[in-house]
Amino acid sequence: IAERELLSSLESIIKSDQLVWNPNDYLEKLYDLEPTINRFFKDVMVMDEDPIQCGNRLWLCHKLAQWSDRHICLQYIVF
Repeated sequence: IAERELLSSLESIIKSDQLVWNPNDYLEKLYDLEPTINRFFKDVMVMDEDPIQCGNRLWLCHKLAQWSDRHICLQYIVF
């Protein structure tokens, strides 16, 4: 279930995605996604023994990172 929720959220973002969002819009969307992302990492073992499951889950992580990298470099955010 958590995988499907994350996939659905990512698909809607990627399909409606502008080329580049401004940082405030990006952070607002990321904040909206936070519960879905947290649920995914809490409920799902990404590095599953089944290579197909593992590959699908890593793909989801890659898509999230790819979307994120297009809009803001999280390395420079310091709390």
